[in-house]
Amino acid sequence: MMHWIYMCSFLLLTFGCVKISAIQLSENLKAHVKNLHMQCQKQTGVSDEVLQKLQHTIVSEDQTLYCYFHCLLDTVGLIDEENNVQLEKLSDIVPEYETIIKTLVEKCGTKHGADACETAYLTVKCYVEVDAANLNSAFGFLFI
Repeated sequence: MMHWIYMCSFLLLTFGCVKISAIQLSENLKAHVKNLHMQCQKQTGVSDEVLQKLQHTIVSEDQTLYCYFHCLLDTVGLIDEENNVQLEKLSDIVPEYETIIKTLVEKCGTKHGADACETAYLTVKCYVEVDAANLNSAFGFLFI
């Protein structure tokens, strides 16, 4: 159960596939999403200011943001030892997003960077660029 919650949390935090403002998240799920966010923020040292900018743009040169995305992927088991992102694992857990996930995997795959953190960032950046329409609402509730 916990693994599923973290994977859904990752989906909500990173892809914006779900318009958070348009759905009612249970208090339990909100708590898990915020817990994952706070855990990775603490681990990486990424500032609230950098994360708040995600509501407007995914473009950043902040290394702590890169590592924040790696932390999210790693915590939920969506990146392997060779830093290959395995987004397709989400299809079994949230089959209602299978089409979106398949599109993201086909268009982005894994975008390898200089290190694990940059790989996570470049891959997530590609996901957001493919589904940019949902970017604005992807992160907002974390700062309420």
